[in-house]
Amino acid sequence: PRQKILRRGRPPLGTPLVSHLFEAVEHATRADLLAFVNADIMLTSDLMAAVEAVQNRFDRFLMIARRWNVELADDWDFGSSSWEAKLRAYVREHGTIEPSYGGVDLFVYRRGLWKPLQPFAIGRTRWDSALIYEARKQRAPVIETTRVVTAVHPNHGYSHDPQDTPGVFKGPEALRNQSLLGGDEFIFTSLNATHVLTESGIRQNRVLFPPYLLRQLATLPALHPRLRPLAPVVRFLAPWWRRLRPRKKKRRSRSLRTTPTVRR
Repeated sequence: PRQKILRRGRPPLGTPLVSHLFEAVEHATRADLLAFVNADIMLTSDLMAAVEAVQNRFDRFLMIARRWNVELADDWDFGSSSWEAKLRAYVREHGTIEPSYGGVDLFVYRRGLWKPLQPFAIGRTRWDSALIYEARKQRAPVIETTRVVTAVHPNHGYSHDPQDTPGVFKGPEALRNQSLLGGDEFIFTSLNATHVLTESGIRQNRVLFPPYLLRQLATLPALHPRLRPLAPVVRFLAPWWRRLRPRKKKRRSRSLRTTPTVRR
């Protein structure tokens, strides 16, 4: 089924489309609970505990999680009985968490959540924003679970693209994704989650840090038609907001491998 799904619904440049993948998966399985996770993400069993907590609270939802970016010079030993505990400890000591305004790599949802999605290219920026926006537009609870879900992203290069990193993030497919999204008011991130899952349980998401609160407010024109006239103001102020937000920590690069490998 994996190959059958991936062979269809590709644009001329070959990257799978969000719209096709999510539609094809619902035809390929009868499962009620579905998930999407980027292929370069390592997960631990804390994911299942988070999914159980969320589905026990909500009938209809989108659960999301950000990642820990980390350098892995060697293959991770999954044969060790303590590999999960060692991985969690390692990323908290050596990794950096993706900021709240950054990308999202994990999506868990119930069958039937999505209406027809636009043909965003996977992994070419802004497609994750589009999914969060679509869930919020349908008034589905969006639960941010980064505090309790360990999603690990081994840093790697992008030599699989002819233009390397610029091709992935600023190439034709990335520009097309940005155009499909529509503007800065549609850049939804974990800041736009309605709820947060912590070790203490699920609570409403309250954003108090001023730069993050401004970014959250900037998405209101996308959700409320009466506020659409403010969209040009949001787009004008967006570059100034980017100067206010905390900067992402630069990644160290010790490994030259293009994609991470694991030892099973």
